[in-house]
Amino acid sequence: MIKCASNKITLKEYFLLKFGSLDKALELQAKEYERRLDNLNHEAQQLKDMQSTYVPREAYEIKQGQIEQELKDLRRAKDITEGKASQRSVNIAYLIASLSFIIGLIGLVLDLLRR
Repeated sequence: MIKCASNKITLKEYFLLKFGSLDKALELQAKEYERRLDNLNHEAQQLKDMQSTYVPREAYEIKQGQIEQELKDLRRAKDITEGKASQRSVNIAYLIASLSFIIGLIGLVLDLLRR
């Protein structure tokens, strides 16, 4: 018999009490491990979900190269269009200058003929 706070218990009862406490502690520890594993599994699932939205580097680089080429083509087309617009403006300026020169020449000839 073991004395425990003025209560007498047998050795068998003492060990049963201790083993019961150990069983309870192990059960609590197992529940805590299960909770942590559930959290880790949830995090792993979130990482998988995030990873599924990512684009592989090779695919990105291929697509980026295509986009850059298309952008160069658009810039070239814009430059050509602006060049045509600029040429048109130059042609109109030549036309106006030529008409002005002709009118000035006619005016000069008429003025010389009147004298």
